[in-house]
Amino acid sequence: MAYDLLFQDALLVDGSGAAPAAGDLAVEAGRIARIAPAGAIPAAAARRAIPCAGLALAPGFIDTHTHDDRAVLD
Repeated sequence: MAYDLLFQDALLVDGSGAAPAAGDLAVEAGRIARIAPAGAIPAAAARRAIPCAGLALAPGFIDTHTHDDRAVLD
């Protein structure tokens, strides 16, 4: 197995402003290892495969929202 985790057929939203596209996203050792068109990475290539048809995935997105609004001003 090449990957620890595989999200299959997710609507990938990369934050670049490009239109979302269906794709597969593989994770190895806690990092994104590969992004490919939907169906390009077989489930057998990962220890765990998660079907994501109809779901959106924003790879690499970090939510920095906190309730400490004063930190922004400091």
